[in-house]
Amino acid sequence: MGLRPMAPRPPTRAPNLADQLEQEHGLIHQPRSWLPLGEEGEPGLGRVKAVRGTAENACEMNRIGKPMLFCPPHPPVALGPRDTISIGRSRSCDLRLPGADASRRHAEIAGGPNGFTITDLGSTNGTFVNGRQTQKLLLKPGDRIEIGNNMITFCQVGGGLENIGLERDRERTIEVERPTREQTFEGDLAEIPLFALLQILEMGSKSGLLSIEADQANGRLWLAHGAPIHAETKRHSGFDAAVEIVNFTGGRFTFQSHEDAAERTIEASVTELLLEASRILDEGLL
Repeated sequence: MGLRPMAPRPPTRAPNLADQLEQEHGLIHQPRSWLPLGEEGEPGLGRVKAVRGTAENACEMNRIGKPMLFCPPHPPVALGPRDTISIGRSRSCDLRLPGADASRRHAEIAGGPNGFTITDLGSTNGTFVNGRQTQKLLLKPGDRIEIGNNMITFCQVGGGLENIGLERDRERTIEVERPTREQTFEGDLAEIPLFALLQILEMGSKSGLLSIEADQANGRLWLAHGAPIHAETKRHSGFDAAVEIVNFTGGRFTFQSHEDAAERTIEASVTELLLEASRILDEGLL
């Protein structure tokens, strides 16, 4: 219940870390396609953002953006207006979390007339939102939900990415019927974190250049069919540059399709990149 079926991606390479996560932890990676739309439904420039606001206008925000949950290395979860998502260690949960610090059925997120509410289901270690323990709370875009060592981010994604549920065959049909034009998106890193953006681009199997002007530095990350293939910052090139970019906070980003990398220096999935970036951040190696 809650999760919408998503078309599986055909296997294109040998099993990697994402496959191991599926086998060992029950993480099911089922990418979905999206078609960015500009004015009048045409492909073009879009703005990617998590629409911010108060709990009182959460219902209005549901109408102007797609509510989504991000919890790397899990694939993002798109929420329907009346969906109920169960969270915990149990295999029966919609969002299954590893680790003994999460209860078997720890919490649930349910849609309603005023937005999405998280409810603790009598867990042992409690449910925290933005550092505060809660029993029941109406979520706001940008809220960070802590369950044990797991962090779940609630985002309201707009600017064309709300069409993420479009099926891959529909995307192919559109490409055949009319010429593909360059697709560009821009947004604020304070509104949608880079890990969330990369997971969305991976689900859409997008190719192009992601440029970041962050508070720390600038960087460029190229993707091919949703996977990182090359990255550059002032200090690094290749995988180390990609790790540095993932940990950028603050600033702006722009994604441009049909921008090819001059070389391929990265052989890793988005999941592997995010896990390594998280490890380096946790160990204070940046």
